[in-house]
This record gives sequence, structure tokens and C-alpha cells, in this order.
Amino acid sequence: MGREEIDYEQALRESIVAFLTSVGIWDSYDVLEKHPILFTDEARRLGRHIADDVREDVDPLVAAHIDAQLELLRDAQSLGMTKAFSKRFTASLDKRVAAAEDALQRFLGGGHLDTLDEAIALWREVVTAWDDRIREFQALGATELADHFTAYSFHLLCRAALALRYGFVRHRGGVGLLDEAIGHLERARRIPSDDADRVAECWMEMGRVFVLRHRLNGDPADRDRAADAYQSVMRRTRPGSLKRREALAGLQGVSPA
Repeated sequence: MGREEIDYEQALRESIVAFLTSVGIWDSYDVLEKHPILFTDEARRLGRHIADDVREDVDPLVAAHIDAQLELLRDAQSLGMTKAFSKRFTASLDKRVAAAEDALQRFLGGGHLDTLDEAIALWREVVTAWDDRIREFQALGATELADHFTAYSFHLLCRAALALRYGFVRHRGGVGLLDEAIGHLERARRIPSDDADRVAECWMEMGRVFVLRHRLNGDPADRDRAADAYQSVMRRTRPGSLKRREALAGLQGVSPA
């Protein structure tokens, strides 16, 4: 096979496009031209397979080009986080988040219980859809994107928990809503975050739901968990801040009689 018959770069790109199209990530070659390549383990394998097939039939200059391309594949993280890419992957999810937040805000602004029911249902859909997207990225080996979406889910989990807590209070519902809220907050608590205010709010919300569950079932363990949550807020906030005052009030509310 002569050198003029080989367009390695085109072949490598087409192999990556074919794979990513098959899993529903990219839908055209033009997209790949305009955005960074998603470098997955499968794409690397395809690139290596092509390289092995053509290496013996090309001159040293083309072989060096192949090696350079593969080095880029090895060194690259899953994808450069460009604004265009982010919009492409999150557009539908962003609409769901906006709808869920809008329903919650309408309820908080004096809406009816059916508005709260709508908010709870929408936040459940958001959490499920977000988790599905994270799993898709993990399956593709796109760890950078999976981590990016996981970090943002901290906020979503806390908002979903807030809607569930209001659902329990307004509907005087069973403990299931509180259990669901606590599950979201426990997940959020394990996600690293540099936003001190959001972390403090997460712990505040956890304190509130544990207080409610303690009042429902009288379990001393829930009282202790509420106290731990409020103490965490105290450690993370400035003296005199509103959240610290709220946490102190919460601690007083869960103190043993």
C-alpha cells in the first residue's frame, strides 16, 4: 500500500466518529470538526487498531504522524469542556432543571399543593436524568465529564430534597418523603464542593429533615444526626452569620429534654 493511498488522520477520525455516533454522542462529522474529540478507551482502541494495520505499509514520516496522533489520544482527558460542548450535552437537562425550579418557586411564592406536587415530580425526573447521564459518561470512560456532572448534581440533590421536605410538611405525608430527601442529602454530602454557602445549606437541610423525622418516629438517632448536621453548619460559617444563627436555633430545638 503506497503512501498516497493512506489518509490516516481521516481514517482515525472516522473510526472515532463511527463509535461515538453508535452510542448517540455525535451525529455528524461536522460536529467533530467544530468541537474537541471525545477521547474514550474505545476510541483509543480503534485508533490503535488502525495504526497497527497501516504501520508496516507506510514510510517513517507517516508512521511518526500516527505516533503523534496516538500520543494525543493517550494524553488527552475525556474532553475539553467548551461552552459549545456543554450546551450540546446539557440543553435538555437544563430545561428540566429550569422547569423544576420554576415549579418550586411558584409554590414558595404562594402556589397551591398541586404546584408542589409538580415540583416534586419534576425534581425526581431531574435527579434520574442527571444520574443516567453520569452513568453514560462513566461507561464511555469520559471521567472528566462524569466528575463535572457529579459536582453539579450537589445543587440538584439539595433542591430535590427541599421540595420533598415541603411535600412532607404540606401534605403531612409519610416518612417515605423524608427518607427520600435524606437519601439525596447523604449523596450530596459526599460530593466535594468549594462553595461554602451551598455546603452549609446542605447541612442545614439535613438538620431540618432529621428533626422532622425525629418528631415523627421519636428515634434518638435522628435527633443526634440533626445535631451533628447543625454543628457542621456552625463549623463552616462565620460567627454572627444567618446560617450560624439558624443552626444554633436548630441545635436548641433538638436538644434532649
